[in-house]
Amino acid sequence: MINRIYKLVLFISNNPLRGNVVPQEFNLALYNAIIEIYEEYFFELNRAITRKNRGLINNGFADLPECYREKIKYYLTKRKIEPADPDNPIYILPNNLRYLDAIFYQGNEIEPMVNSRQFLLLRKYTDICIDDEYPVYLLEHNQQLQLLPKTNEPINIWYLRNPLPPNWTYKVFNGVELFNPDADDFQDVDMHVSEESNLVRRVLLKMGINLKEQELTNYMLAEESKQFKHEITS
Repeated sequence: MINRIYKLVLFISNNPLRGNVVPQEFNLALYNAIIEIYEEYFFELNRAITRKNRGLINNGFADLPECYREKIKYYLTKRKIEPADPDNPIYILPNNLRYLDAIFYQGNEIEPMVNSRQFLLLRKYTDICIDDEYPVYLLEHNQQLQLLPKTNEPINIWYLRNPLPPNWTYKVFNGVELFNPDADDFQDVDMHVSEESNLVRRVLLKMGINLKEQELTNYMLAEESKQFKHEITS
């Protein structure tokens, strides 16, 4: 997908082959566009659910909430985590975690605590039933988990991971960068395939601003406006 996006950016921006669009700048603009779309999924999902509840969205392939859920689930990841230290059972979350979905211990879902005060009160009062069937956890700012009751057993977590940074890799031949997907550091677009045209629009807008090409910027802003009007009226 990344090579198609790169070629379309060059074609629509009317630059000569491998012209002003530098691969490194293209990679940065593309990754920024991916993150923007990723963060918008949750807002769009809520908006689509509201519209469906009002009877404005159909089922089947026209079920927009399910479409957004599918795009979000692209990043859904499961991992088993062992305690970092048997004498101090704290669980360290994966570095690529973006949003935590659910945590399970011995088949039971662990309930999150809103804040440290709740967690400390539960640990203090012995008359509150916190056992293996009704465990709770506290998520700390440094990506660590504390569990009640304390245990040295592994836990299973479901989470949404960060997108992988894209990297359009190339070889230089006669002074021209040629696409090289066999490079060790090649990374294709890490996003649902349905977002290709959306990514092209956003990258073009960013590149138009970066290259100070006002006509391209105005064109892409007009395209974004048409796309937005289509979404709110459809």
